[in-house]
Amino acid sequence: MIRMEHRCPKCASLQLARVRELAFAIEWRCLRCATVFVNPLVSVVLVDRIDARRTALASCLTQEGISVVTATRLADVEAWPVGKVLVTDVSSCPRFDTGASHVVVIANSDEERAEAVDITNGAAIIVKEDPAALVATLRRIAATNAVAPFTDGPSDRRGGPPERRRHSRRDRRSS
Repeated sequence: MIRMEHRCPKCASLQLARVRELAFAIEWRCLRCATVFVNPLVSVVLVDRIDARRTALASCLTQEGISVVTATRLADVEAWPVGKVLVTDVSSCPRFDTGASHVVVIANSDEERAEAVDITNGAAIIVKEDPAALVATLRRIAATNAVAPFTDGPSDRRGGPPERRRHSRRDRRSS
């Protein structure tokens, strides 16, 4: 699992407090500069050749507050879905690594499910085209992405041996 590192967009501080958890985002407050900002937990690239289904799924995801980029083919997407969730139908499922954090394949029949498993070597999450099933899957993905930042990780203080950190820089130079 990849641990997300959250930083303040204004001062780049790691000293953050969660203000509110939403289903697909976390609202943070910087303890250094008091800036409040939102980090999305899920961003989706939706690739589907069927216009009506693509439009319906995109509308549903947008209503849930999820950022969605839609395309008919993966080649039509301006930027690779690196770090995003790629939602695609079986016919558009890539046979190579796109850099997506998760691949969700829409498959309704047993044949489509088997084909999706073959194409992705079992690495994809397979769902029916029902918008509720897709939203439920994205909720699980968002929950795994909602990891708090390290509390024992890098801080805003300078490192070094403890005896060096006890005195200010001026004090160390004069001794």
